[in-house]
Amino acid sequence: MNPPQPDGRWFTDALACPDCQTAVAQVDTVFICRECGFSTDAGAMPIDLRPRNPRPFLANMRRTFEPAPALSSADLHRPRLSYDGPKASRDSSELFSALLEARSGNGDLLDLGCGPRDQAKPARHCGYRYVGIDLFSANADLHADAHALPFVPASFDVV
Repeated sequence: MNPPQPDGRWFTDALACPDCQTAVAQVDTVFICRECGFSTDAGAMPIDLRPRNPRPFLANMRRTFEPAPALSSADLHRPRLSYDGPKASRDSSELFSALLEARSGNGDLLDLGCGPRDQAKPARHCGYRYVGIDLFSANADLHADAHALPFVPASFDVV
């Protein structure tokens, strides 16, 4: 097992408490939530941001478009393979081909459930800063739960 190779810790300014969703602050060697008291070792790798006492959360979302027309005209064919960068252990050539077709590179990419963190090189090749989270993988940048993402809103361009 390879240790994680973080792309720096560029994402730490976007961290939020997994329990109450308030931005966390780094105080010496600890990330701490001043709202609810959650804290974790800032020097750990992976950083443990799994929830401990999550507050109930109800999301209210307005429908901004009617899905039926959009879905009826959606192209369901596999993307043209245009990605020619480094390969990951889990082949993501189609995913990155579709991503490059949909938007130009550059931006921040969150790999939700990153497992072995093998998508970091393809993401960087496409111009994205990468952060991988996983509930248990020792290779992740962060240990986190997808039900309580530890980031302030609008932190990523691609998930």
